Amino acid sequence: MSTKDTNLDPAVELTAVEKLQSFFEKNKNAVLIGTAVIVLLVAGIVYYTAIFMPKAEMEANNAMFDAQYYFEQDSFDLALNSAGGFLEIIEDHGGTKAGNLAHYYAGISYYNLGNFEEAIDHLNAFSTNEDILGSLSLGVLADAQMESGKTDAALANYKKAANFSNNEASAPFLLKKAGIAFEMNGDKKQANTFYAKILKDFPNSQFAQDIEKYIGRTK
Repeated sequence: MSTKDTNLDPAVELTAVEKLQSFFEKNKNAVLIGTAVIVLLVAGIVYYTAIFMPKAEMEANNAMFDAQYYFEQDSFDLALNSAGGFLEIIEDHGGTKAGNLAHYYAGISYYNLGNFEEAIDHLNAFSTNEDILGSLSLGVLADAQMESGKTDAALANYKKAANFSNNEASAPFLLKKAGIAFEMNGDKKQANTFYAKILKDFPNSQFAQDIEKYIGRTK
């Protein structure tokens, strides 16, 4: 049995090299430009992730201190509008984690000032997967929507808030809040589901102390 020679003929190899060289000569500018673009793109990604974003995050976090202080003192207008306030942080550092968090603080601040439409806008702009903060932000968003007459949207967000997590620090409170909202809207069956879950999953919570009364009236 003979074996097939896998070595290419030198003339064929030379022809292939010549074709490649000819292609490069004809498209030299395009090849060089393409290579330069790739190099610049990679350099840009490295700079953005390793240098620019860490610096931007640090600057944004530093800017939050004063605004958070005013927020904790219930000085919501100053928290929003002072130099370095949440609105300025959103404008100047919108692409950072601190800029995202500033939307949450701004939404809560506007809600406390009675400006429910602005509260809705900022809470809708806020994004997180964190259990407590995520569920609480949805709860306040629902409150603001209810205050604005957006009942259907509010009920949907009360439901999302109640089911966002099983964290004992926030879930029982939000389940009861959702139950009350649905009960007030005439949906006793759905309200009963929320109340019953408090009794089943969080029987030691302070929100379970009188929950049987709520369950009884929505059966």
